[in-house]
Amino acid sequence: MNRLKIFYLFLLLGFSLTAAATEYLKLTPTAHKASFYPFGQVEIWDARVDTSIGFVQKGPVDVKYLVYTNQSLAADLTSLGQQVLTTAKKDTSARLLVYIRQFRIYEKTMGTSTNGYFVLEADCFLKQPDAVTKVYSVDTIYKTKSMDVTQQLYRLVNETMNDLLTTCATAPPTANSRNWTMDEIQRLSEIEKETIPIYREKPKKGIYATREAFISNTPLTTPVMVQKESKQPSVHYERANGDKGYTYTKDFYAVGDGTNLFIKADDRLCPVFIENGDFHFIGPESLSGYKGYINPASTFVGDLAPPNYRFYEYIINPHNGRFIPVKRVNDPSKTTKP
Repeated sequence: MNRLKIFYLFLLLGFSLTAAATEYLKLTPTAHKASFYPFGQVEIWDARVDTSIGFVQKGPVDVKYLVYTNQSLAADLTSLGQQVLTTAKKDTSARLLVYIRQFRIYEKTMGTSTNGYFVLEADCFLKQPDAVTKVYSVDTIYKTKSMDVTQQLYRLVNETMNDLLTTCATAPPTANSRNWTMDEIQRLSEIEKETIPIYREKPKKGIYATREAFISNTPLTTPVMVQKESKQPSVHYERANGDKGYTYTKDFYAVGDGTNLFIKADDRLCPVFIENGDFHFIGPESLSGYKGYINPASTFVGDLAPPNYRFYEYIINPHNGRFIPVKRVNDPSKTTKP
């Protein structure tokens, strides 16, 4: 058998392994940690943009396994809540509304060590007969490390979601909590953007050094300009007479030229465009966390390309500036022409 045949057999075997590479996240109730739950039901509102659960890595070569829930995420979390409440002391006239913004797990190998991560962003509301109040919010990336990091990551997710119910049962209403309507909760993201500077003001010219600076629309005062004539845009210092100066080499989150915004992703400047009130951009796959996963349903050549030559469409999270992968993009030209 010649080398070419061996190469193609290896690829076919790789696709077969990847097609079967799936795992299921199982959520189970733990012992009650609250003496009383001021709600008798749990209702999950899944508002995620990225509706995948994530992936874990297994085997000596870190094969990526996509993770699924047995039902939908909302159904599994609702079931968990009802199991916890079945034998608990509770107020059956009220219910807990959990508005899920992000729920994602992944593993990352650095050198000889692998860490597990769980991204959870959610708002929790107590719906009583006469009022709906926010009782708790979470926006955290949990991290774990273990000899068997996958199982430890699953335990972390399970414990975190059980603890969320306990926290909501014992937490007082958040500061300056007001009465919400169900319609307002459905439009929660839209309402919140009305108070976020980068969404209610015109983006400014300058370097946004951090995610926080971007959200608050406060770029540095350093005069810069974006050179857009080349294939890949670049940032330069702007001289007093308006001419282009030296290349800006410091790291940063984003840059505005007074009209357009660009996200700095690895060694690229990715133009930002707006869809349905959100900031989007096309950037390298390496930002998504799915780096190295071969998807049998996608383009053959694209999947074998290095991760910085495969692309995703991302939404910028309006609350923390993190990048949420939306979908794979097969046309790399969209990185410069949104």
